[in-house]
Amino acid sequence: MKKLFLCLVILHSYFGFSQVVEITNPDLIKYYEIINRAEISITNQNMKEASHLYREAFENNPQPHGKDLYNSMLVFLKIKNYPHAYKNYSKLKCLQFSFQKNFLENHFPIRFKNKKQRCQINLDYKLKKELDSLYVLDQKYRRLSKGDYAKVRTELTTTDSIVSSNLASLIAEKGFPNEYDIGFGSAHAGFSQRFYVIILHQLANNIFSPQVINFSKQLNEALNQGKISPESASFLLDLNNGRNQFFSKHFAINGFVYSNGSNLSIWDQTEKGISIRDCCYVTYGFYPEKRTEELHSFNKAAQ
Repeated sequence: MKKLFLCLVILHSYFGFSQVVEITNPDLIKYYEIINRAEISITNQNMKEASHLYREAFENNPQPHGKDLYNSMLVFLKIKNYPHAYKNYSKLKCLQFSFQKNFLENHFPIRFKNKKQRCQINLDYKLKKELDSLYVLDQKYRRLSKGDYAKVRTELTTTDSIVSSNLASLIAEKGFPNEYDIGFGSAHAGFSQRFYVIILHQLANNIFSPQVINFSKQLNEALNQGKISPESASFLLDLNNGRNQFFSKHFAINGFVYSNGSNLSIWDQTEKGISIRDCCYVTYGFYPEKRTEELHSFNKAAQ
């Protein structure tokens, strides 16, 4: 069965959280509670209420996650509150978020077309360049292997050790980077930073490259500083610790990716956000009334 979920909210949160993750920062707890209420209002088609909640959340957190900025922008566009929508659009542009071509012209009144953006966010381009170079090295032999990682096991072991150690050193020196430090210029679709892949490859049960660094401490600190979203932190923590508490196929929202017909590989198209996407599909057990006792128990434990 196909079901479109949050057609307005293109970039949505996941449903579960690893038990390893613990948010103790009261300001962030309040922020996420308000954001959750805003997203519920969207599912109930109450855009006005959602807009008020987003404004309240952003007053509580001066550096909201990019996903929340994007979703709130769509909400404000929906209710034709163009000044607030443009404010969030401008902030995303300052964070180097890549909008679709002619997004401004297609969604805002003409008076906003030549409006000057005043960026008050100072990105650390040197840090961004260092992180990008680590990502390139992380991907070097994975790309050359064309998916056959076994034949480059030695090379992966060496490069993964180098990039993970260097990343840990950068985090220790500069703190955990987020969009307000390095922007979204090198981010994957869905507001996921490229360097997350380096942490992802430090999974506890990696059969091609043994774990060198467990990033749990850095992830927990970043989470409570608001430097990484709970869903991203939970996912990476699970991988780093050999668990699967965060994600279950029963509650996943699935999409399919197809080539856009260009000469680029599907890998490159997906990375650039230009592939064709077919979303969203859910499993039978997604609906509460269809869940077995086992799924109810899993959902309760994940909460």
